Amino acid sequence: MADGVVEFDFDHTATFIDAMNRGLKHLSSRVFTFRAMARSGVHFHLYARRKSPFRDAETILICREVSEFALTGHNNFDYSWSDQELAVIDALKAQGHSLLPMFIVVRRGPSMAFFLEENELRHGAVCAQEVLCRMMSDHDAARALASTLVY
Repeated sequence: MADGVVEFDFDHTATFIDAMNRGLKHLSSRVFTFRAMARSGVHFHLYARRKSPFRDAETILICREVSEFALTGHNNFDYSWSDQELAVIDALKAQGHSLLPMFIVVRRGPSMAFFLEENELRHGAVCAQEVLCRMMSDHDAARALASTLVY
Protein backbone atom coordinates (compact mmCIF):
# COMPACT_ATOMS: atom_id res chain seq x y z
CA MET A 1 0.00 0.00 0.00
CA ALA A 2 1.27 3.49 -0.81
CA ASP A 3 2.30 5.86 1.98
CA GLY A 4 -0.51 8.06 3.21
CA VAL A 5 -3.27 5.89 1.73
CA VAL A 6 -5.91 4.74 4.19
CA GLU A 7 -7.94 1.67 3.26
CA PHE A 8 -11.46 1.33 4.63
CA ASP A 9 -13.42 -1.90 4.76
CA PHE A 10 -16.78 -0.34 3.94
CA ASP A 11 -19.87 -2.54 4.02
CA HIS A 12 -21.96 -1.30 1.09
CA THR A 13 -24.58 -4.00 1.68
CA ALA A 14 -25.31 -2.99 5.28
CA THR A 15 -25.48 0.67 4.31
CA PHE A 16 -27.94 -0.06 1.50
CA ILE A 17 -30.10 -2.31 3.72
CA ASP A 18 -30.18 0.37 6.45
CA ALA A 19 -31.38 2.98 3.96
CA MET A 20 -33.92 0.54 2.52
CA ASN A 21 -35.18 -0.28 6.03
CA ARG A 22 -35.76 3.42 6.69
CA GLY A 23 -37.97 3.45 3.63
CA LEU A 24 -39.79 0.32 4.78
CA LYS A 25 -40.45 1.86 8.21
CA HIS A 26 -41.79 4.99 6.51
CA LEU A 27 -44.12 2.73 4.49
CA SER A 28 -45.17 0.87 7.68
CA SER A 29 -43.67 -2.38 6.42
CA ARG A 30 -41.55 -4.93 8.28
CA VAL A 31 -37.78 -4.39 8.09
CA PHE A 32 -34.95 -6.82 7.36
CA THR A 33 -32.42 -7.89 9.96
CA PHE A 34 -29.00 -9.47 9.46
CA ARG A 35 -28.68 -13.24 9.80
CA ALA A 36 -25.18 -14.36 10.77
CA MET A 37 -23.50 -16.84 8.45
CA ALA A 38 -20.41 -18.69 9.67
CA ARG A 39 -19.59 -20.91 6.70
CA SER A 40 -16.53 -20.84 4.52
CA GLY A 41 -17.15 -20.61 0.81
CA VAL A 42 -20.27 -18.48 1.25
CA HIS A 43 -19.84 -15.01 -0.20
CA PHE A 44 -23.20 -13.41 0.46
CA HIS A 45 -25.01 -11.78 3.37
CA LEU A 46 -28.45 -12.88 4.49
CA TYR A 47 -31.10 -10.45 5.70
CA ALA A 48 -34.52 -11.70 6.75
CA ARG A 49 -37.95 -10.60 7.91
CA ARG A 50 -40.90 -12.65 9.18
CA LYS A 51 -43.67 -13.15 6.66
CA SER A 52 -46.32 -13.50 9.33
CA PRO A 53 -46.36 -13.56 13.13
CA PHE A 54 -48.15 -16.92 12.89
CA ARG A 55 -45.52 -18.69 10.75
CA ASP A 56 -41.82 -19.38 11.11
CA ALA A 57 -41.23 -18.79 7.40
CA GLU A 58 -39.21 -15.71 6.50
CA THR A 59 -38.42 -13.70 3.42
CA ILE A 60 -34.67 -13.87 3.02
CA LEU A 61 -32.63 -11.47 0.92
CA ILE A 62 -29.50 -13.12 -0.43
CA CYS A 63 -27.25 -10.08 -0.82
CA ARG A 64 -24.07 -9.91 -2.83
CA GLU A 65 -22.03 -6.89 -3.86
CA VAL A 66 -21.05 -6.34 -7.49
CA SER A 67 -19.12 -3.54 -9.16
CA GLU A 68 -20.73 -1.38 -11.80
CA PHE A 69 -17.94 -2.40 -14.17
CA ALA A 70 -19.04 -6.06 -13.92
CA LEU A 71 -22.36 -4.97 -15.45
CA THR A 72 -21.23 -2.42 -18.01
CA GLY A 73 -18.07 -4.15 -19.19
CA HIS A 74 -19.68 -7.39 -20.43
CA ASN A 75 -22.69 -8.65 -22.36
CA ASN A 76 -23.69 -11.09 -19.62
CA PHE A 77 -23.52 -10.79 -15.86
CA ASP A 78 -22.14 -13.99 -14.32
CA TYR A 79 -23.37 -14.62 -10.78
CA SER A 80 -22.72 -18.34 -10.42
CA TRP A 81 -23.01 -19.77 -6.90
CA SER A 82 -20.43 -22.01 -5.22
CA ASP A 83 -21.40 -25.50 -4.03
CA GLN A 84 -21.47 -24.23 -0.43
CA GLU A 85 -23.74 -21.32 -1.41
CA LEU A 86 -26.10 -23.67 -3.27
CA ALA A 87 -26.23 -25.91 -0.18
CA VAL A 88 -27.28 -22.91 1.96
CA ILE A 89 -29.89 -21.86 -0.62
CA ASP A 90 -31.31 -25.40 -0.80
CA ALA A 91 -31.45 -25.69 3.01
CA LEU A 92 -33.30 -22.37 3.32
CA LYS A 93 -35.80 -23.37 0.64
CA ALA A 94 -36.36 -26.74 2.35
CA GLN A 95 -37.26 -24.86 5.55
CA GLY A 96 -40.04 -23.01 3.67
CA HIS A 97 -38.40 -19.60 3.36
CA SER A 98 -38.90 -17.31 0.37
CA LEU A 99 -35.57 -16.37 -1.20
CA LEU A 100 -34.90 -13.20 -3.10
CA PRO A 101 -31.41 -12.69 -4.55
CA MET A 102 -30.44 -9.01 -4.37
CA PHE A 103 -27.23 -7.57 -5.79
CA ILE A 104 -25.87 -4.29 -4.43
CA VAL A 105 -24.18 -2.38 -7.26
CA VAL A 106 -21.18 -0.47 -5.91
CA ARG A 107 -20.56 2.60 -8.05
CA ARG A 108 -19.26 6.16 -7.88
CA GLY A 109 -22.63 7.60 -6.92
CA PRO A 110 -25.12 6.14 -4.47
CA SER A 111 -25.31 2.36 -4.45
CA MET A 112 -28.12 0.78 -6.40
CA ALA A 113 -29.62 -2.71 -6.29
CA PHE A 114 -31.39 -5.18 -8.49
CA PHE A 115 -33.29 -8.36 -7.75
CA LEU A 116 -33.19 -11.65 -9.59
CA GLU A 117 -36.35 -13.61 -10.30
CA GLU A 118 -36.63 -16.92 -8.46
CA ASN A 119 -36.46 -18.83 -11.76
CA GLU A 120 -33.12 -17.07 -12.51
CA LEU A 121 -31.58 -18.24 -9.25
CA ARG A 122 -29.81 -21.25 -10.75
CA HIS A 123 -29.07 -19.95 -14.27
CA GLY A 124 -25.68 -18.47 -13.32
CA ALA A 125 -25.85 -15.62 -15.83
CA VAL A 126 -28.27 -13.02 -17.08
CA CYS A 127 -28.09 -10.35 -19.77
CA ALA A 128 -26.18 -7.36 -18.36
CA GLN A 129 -28.44 -4.87 -20.18
CA GLU A 130 -31.50 -6.45 -18.53
CA VAL A 131 -29.91 -6.12 -15.10
CA LEU A 132 -28.98 -2.47 -15.72
CA CYS A 133 -32.65 -1.78 -16.51
CA ARG A 134 -33.69 -3.37 -13.19
CA MET A 135 -31.38 -1.26 -11.01
CA MET A 136 -33.15 0.76 -8.33
CA SER A 137 -32.33 3.00 -5.39
CA ASP A 138 -32.82 2.05 -1.75
CA HIS A 139 -36.13 3.94 -1.67
CA ASP A 140 -37.40 2.19 -4.81
CA ALA A 141 -36.31 -1.19 -3.41
CA ALA A 142 -38.25 -0.47 -0.21
CA ARG A 143 -41.35 0.49 -2.21
CA ALA A 144 -41.05 -2.68 -4.31
CA LEU A 145 -40.72 -4.91 -1.24
CA ALA A 146 -43.53 -3.15 0.63
CA SER A 147 -45.97 -3.39 -2.28
CA THR A 148 -45.52 -7.06 -3.14
CA LEU A 149 -47.52 -9.67 -1.26
CA VAL A 150 -45.11 -12.55 -1.88
CA TYR A 151 -42.18 -11.08 0.02
